[in-house]
Amino acid sequence: MSLPSLQLEGLKAAAFWDGDNIKLTFIGEIDLENPAEVLDPFLQEVHQKASSKTAEVAVNLKELKFMNLIKQI
Repeated sequence: MSLPSLQLEGLKAAAFWDGDNIKLTFIGEIDLENPAEVLDPFLQEVHQKASSKTAEVAVNLKELKFMNLIKQI
């Protein structure tokens, strides 16, 4: 079962199987006005795949330099 990846200007996010577990890595910057527009569908797909195999998800943010958390209304 393949896992999603996400590539935007300045950002790479990828999910990989490690046995029954998933490793999720973010590299770069998430400098979007509303990051949820892009991240929510990506993370929902990772969650769905993890739930189907009762997997644990380990998230690596070591190479994430910046993330805008402000949601514009």
